[in-house]
Amino acid sequence: MVNLTFTTMTFSQDIGSEWINVRGMGNQQIETLMRKEIPGLKTYAPEVLEKAMTSMNDENDARITEFNNTKITGSSMLGRVRSCMIIQGMLIMVPFTVLHGV
Repeated sequence: MVNLTFTTMTFSQDIGSEWINVRGMGNQQIETLMRKEIPGLKTYAPEVLEKAMTSMNDENDARITEFNNTKITGSSMLGRVRSCMIIQGMLIMVPFTVLHGV
């Protein structure tokens, strides 16, 4: 996952531009800055943009899958914890329906 993120970040940097700090600037100052900076931006072939977009979508899909797998594992563990009771110092496994009257 780290390798995928690093690869995408490196590739995306090839087609990106530097962030410009506009903190403290007014709307007019920002508009003037944009007029100055936009003509200097690079243009890219559709194939390069498509490749970058596909790579970022793949990275996003991998993150969603990892999140869902973590969520399922966490929910499963939480379910096991919720189905336990301590009675007279002993850990007792109790069906979920008994604990919650379902």
